[in-house]
Amino acid sequence: MKNLIEEITEWEHTFDAIADMVLVIDNQYKIIKANKSAAEKLRHKRSELIGNLCYKIFHKTDEPPPYCPHYKTSSAGKEHIEEAYEENLKGYFLFSASPFHDSGGRITGTVEVVRDISSLKLSAVEQQEREKLFRSVTESAADAIISIDNTGRIVFWNRTAKAMFGYSPGEAVGEPLTIIIPKQFRQAHKKGIKRFLSSPSQKLWSGTYDLTALRKNGSEFPVELSLSNWESNGEIFFTGIIRDITERRQAEEKLHETSITDELTGLLNRRGFLTLSEKQFQIAKRNLRNFSILYIDLNDMKRINDECGHKAGDRALVDVSNILRQTFRSSDIIARIGGDEFTVLITEPRSADIENIALKHLQENLEIHNERMERNYKLSISMGMAHFDPKHPRSIDELLSRADKSMYINKTDQKTGGKN
Repeated sequence: MKNLIEEITEWEHTFDAIADMVLVIDNQYKIIKANKSAAEKLRHKRSELIGNLCYKIFHKTDEPPPYCPHYKTSSAGKEHIEEAYEENLKGYFLFSASPFHDSGGRITGTVEVVRDISSLKLSAVEQQEREKLFRSVTESAADAIISIDNTGRIVFWNRTAKAMFGYSPGEAVGEPLTIIIPKQFRQAHKKGIKRFLSSPSQKLWSGTYDLTALRKNGSEFPVELSLSNWESNGEIFFTGIIRDITERRQAEEKLHETSITDELTGLLNRRGFLTLSEKQFQIAKRNLRNFSILYIDLNDMKRINDECGHKAGDRALVDVSNILRQTFRSSDIIARIGGDEFTVLITEPRSADIENIALKHLQENLEIHNERMERNYKLSISMGMAHFDPKHPRSIDELLSRADKSMYINKTDQKTGGKN
């Protein structure tokens, strides 16, 4: 008898150590045993639970609910698992009921284990909402958005990708990315993935790539690619944002054909800048995209010419041109529009603080140049910026005028030490 009491006591201790609610229910739906967790979560003393109808205590109803696991287990004679939202407890629960039998094999009740899965359920709902938002954003994007896994196979393909390349998501997903890469570039693509995966701690270049892509119909066209990598469940994925730059390339070629570039620096001249920036203006207005115009003036140009000669002045202009090329992306439009004046149209700046970022990068590159080059003068610039807002569009001429005024304020501040 003593051993039996000890065994029952030990069993009850184990019963109470379980974090899930555990209830033993007889064939009349009466609770005959409940663990500590059940008493706490149902907000009753254990003595109040014993002998009461389970559905009155648990569900606050006058009869068992349709999903009642006790009824289903008793009827079927086998374990039953049910997931349900419990209004009384304001949460999601996983019910697991198993039958127990008497010595004659008859079912005399069930043992129910009830687990609160509300946090898991909410996490799943939040994840679904995030995925819904992601798909909404990517499907409405003006650029193609494509993701691949670490084997190079496509796992995501948005609506613009379909329009751009000619493959539907059903045709593209699961296929290797090489279906949109011209044959001569496929080996380099495979080597690039392999090289990155061999050292995944390295960062992908944060800039943009000008590449050639392949449509389903076999035609090739120029694109601009921004690339990023991410990790999910221990696997590495890559996502590319791809823009068709056919219109821009055609405009550039037309500019080249009509020779509207600055002979000294190789940059666009004023006419070239206005032609190309007007094209960008139309694209930005049509697709509700932002851009910024930077106006730059080379300081002390007259002094450089007077003291060091016109060759030194020309060399200073070429040096500034090279610094601008080094600082800005290939998708930005850089021009020399006057004797010592330059301008840059920054397509879709990635930061609202683009003015400070542009100034910082330019100044850094200027300082590096001045340290490396043995010149009788130091390069310095004044700079102003204007921003295009697609909701309140201003013309290129007006933006240039605003940037020019901003530049002269900057020049005056430099001369007076910012005391204006």
